[in-house]
Amino acid sequence: MERLSPAPSTVRYGTLFMLVEAVGEAALATVVTVEVARHENTGTALIGGTLAPQSVIGRAAGYKRLLLSIKAEYDDVIRALQVKDDEARAAQRTLAASTSLSKSSITCQRRADQLRERICVIQRDTAELQEEMKRHKSSQEQSTWIPGLTVADSEDPEALDAHLKHLESQRAALLDRKTHCVSLEVKAELDAKLQTSKDHREQLDTKNDQLKVLYKRLRLVSDCLSSWEGDSQQVPLEELLGSTLENIRQTSVTEDEGRSIDAQLLELKEPSPADESELLAVYLNRFVELFDSAQYEEAALVAARSPRGVLRNLDTMEMFKGVKGPPGSLPPLFLFLQALLVSVPDGDELPAALSLQLVLCFLQQGATQLITHGVNYNK
Repeated sequence: MERLSPAPSTVRYGTLFMLVEAVGEAALATVVTVEVARHENTGTALIGGTLAPQSVIGRAAGYKRLLLSIKAEYDDVIRALQVKDDEARAAQRTLAASTSLSKSSITCQRRADQLRERICVIQRDTAELQEEMKRHKSSQEQSTWIPGLTVADSEDPEALDAHLKHLESQRAALLDRKTHCVSLEVKAELDAKLQTSKDHREQLDTKNDQLKVLYKRLRLVSDCLSSWEGDSQQVPLEELLGSTLENIRQTSVTEDEGRSIDAQLLELKEPSPADESELLAVYLNRFVELFDSAQYEEAALVAARSPRGVLRNLDTMEMFKGVKGPPGSLPPLFLFLQALLVSVPDGDELPAALSLQLVLCFLQQGATQLITHGVNYNK
């Protein structure tokens, strides 16, 4: 820092103080010399030595007041100079602080730029590391063994080709099955139609049961009349009809009798070729519909009651043999053979191949009573 030069007034007053002080000393010395010389010749040196200090003291009192006023003004100037010096030092400190703050701001800005560059580098390295991890994970997933194959099969091209064909066949089966699927709205509509058809079918079954009872009663009446005619009418007709009607009132139709009646009616009926083909188409469509919807018990009954026995053969048996029912249910093959056995009229024997499969299946399921039934009724 440059040293401040004193003000012009300060130089002036300082010089004046030195002049006054020098003049005072010279005047004092002159007065003392004159007084001593004046009194040396008169022999009054003692008196002169006594009067000289008094004269000096009188003149010094006047100089004292002047010197005190000069000193007071000088002190004021010194204090003013000290104040200005303090202000200059404070300004210098303020300037140094602002300069230091500016340097600190520049340093911080430079450090912030360095940190930003470092963050960009870290982010780029992180992205590269994540990509590397993804590639490593993908390579690990691709290097795992194929499910369903052993380690040796996974390295065998022939085994891989065979497995690929198996997967393609499964995919084709799934796509084919998907073509048979419908939306939930269509399924709900079809379920409603199916329920309506079931209700109508139950009504027809009830009416059919009533007709079967009527058929059995009429058959009894017909048999009684035939026997009465063959016996040369030994019993009066009124008595015969009375006893026959009394027996008819207690007549009921069991399930096996109902199936036998259905078979007899179908065998007795001689439809035209057009009606027969239409009936066969209805039975076949009904059977395929029930079989595809996994309603194997109903499908077995339809196959067993098919006209002319078109579905009572080994091919139909193989269809039921190749499927499985829900857990806890009877096998579809057992249901088909059971329906086939009870629907065959008494005395009509099943083909040898079907009979053999029937016996084997019934023995596996422990249904020996059905085997006994078939033997007793010559089926």
